[in-house]
Amino acid sequence: MPGHILLTPLKWFQEISHYPAINVEGRNLKVSCTAAAPDVLLSNNAKWTDLAVELGILIGEQPLDRDGNPLKQGIGCFYFTDARAHPLLHGWFYLKPDSYAAVWDQVRDGGYVGCNITMKVGPVQNELPPKVWDVSQSLFVLAVSLRFTRKPIADKPADQAARPVAATRVASRGSWVSAFRKIEAAAKQKWHELKSETLWSAIADGRGARRDEPGREGAHTQHNAHS
Repeated sequence: MPGHILLTPLKWFQEISHYPAINVEGRNLKVSCTAAAPDVLLSNNAKWTDLAVELGILIGEQPLDRDGNPLKQGIGCFYFTDARAHPLLHGWFYLKPDSYAAVWDQVRDGGYVGCNITMKVGPVQNELPPKVWDVSQSLFVLAVSLRFTRKPIADKPADQAARPVAATRVASRGSWVSAFRKIEAAAKQKWHELKSETLWSAIADGRGARRDEPGREGAHTQHNAHS
């Protein structure tokens, strides 16, 4: 018979390792949790809330046991270690690559306000609650669900959000107009300088009166007649 264990993560550990000697390479994801089990009691009468939980999340299409053999059932295992001073719950389960990557990204990005992990485990004794887990035997993790809770991001007021943009646009347009006016003034100044230089060069060369300009041919004729 299956039962359910509810876990609340307290701390996540993300590790990237490379140990060629033991053929271990890649990402490792672990989590420390508190536990509760609404429908399962422990055979040694220990309380779930008094026990620390260490859980490993592994990546792979085919779940393997501790010896590297295909797991008989489920996607992982869960154990009770009865140390004298610090009894401990610990275990591991496999996720397929896409699901593993999604959990890794959720943990890396953070920003969530809540997270819980629900594991379906077995076998446990008794068909009806309270079910009992014989802690001398390990449990198979038959299914798992990881839920991350986030709050929606509040929208900024429209007028406050628009003000910086409008100010930026005005400043940008004003700078463009100012730069254009400077270029225009410089161009006019340069045009006047070139015009004056051409005129004075023409006078110095004796070309101040041109026959092809209206009114100047008569003046030239009168000057010669007077002479």
